[in-house]
Amino acid sequence: MLHGFGAHLEDIRRHFGRPPRTGPDSREHWSRPMPGWLEAAPDRSRLAAFFSEQPEILERGDVVWGMLVQAHEALFDADGEFEAVPGEFVYSRDPHYTEHLAELRDIAKDVYRLKDYRPRNEPLMRFAEKVFDAHDEVFDLPVPKILTNGRDVRFSHLIVHREHLPEGYMAKTWLPLIAPPEGLHHAAVVNRHFWPQALVETWLGGTWQADVFAPAPIKRELPAHLPAQPSLG
Repeated sequence: MLHGFGAHLEDIRRHFGRPPRTGPDSREHWSRPMPGWLEAAPDRSRLAAFFSEQPEILERGDVVWGMLVQAHEALFDADGEFEAVPGEFVYSRDPHYTEHLAELRDIAKDVYRLKDYRPRNEPLMRFAEKVFDAHDEVFDLPVPKILTNGRDVRFSHLIVHREHLPEGYMAKTWLPLIAPPEGLHHAAVVNRHFWPQALVETWLGGTWQADVFAPAPIKRELPAHLPAQPSLG
């Protein structure tokens, strides 16, 4: 039997539905149009391809936990002017992380540390060069196994729509995601409509369940980061 955050994720999976999903309810509460800043120059960011993949991601993607690595500072502002903001997350389809969210948090922190650290390990160095290239985005990229205890964890840029978050901003560093199905590359945030009320209260509250972990204070450390979108800086 799942407990704590694992039980919350299983509740979302039941409410959202197991793939393949064909009902209109999930589509109505999840699919969103391209934000104005991206629509104005879609060729400047590979994030634009997400919007053509939305229907299939919705129908076939798996619901998993995601953990923030970094994001534009506007994502932490409840009164921000942008309807959707890019962020960088790690996530995993491995069932192990359904309940072990703290381990995913530690992986996200280790990935972020690579930003200012040049590792001697060649796979780590190549990974860091890809994920922190300010002029490009990467999607569903495997995190080096040296950081994950050999488990399959992915790193991805994605679009976070404010409408999908309780109160419209990142109150915590974790959230449920839809991992891209086979053949696709983009992940997406599960709309708050499908979150159990207990999870919403945890997200908005000042405390966490004692057996998980304390909130990581990374949101104030994150640099403004909108790859190839200087108009949003």
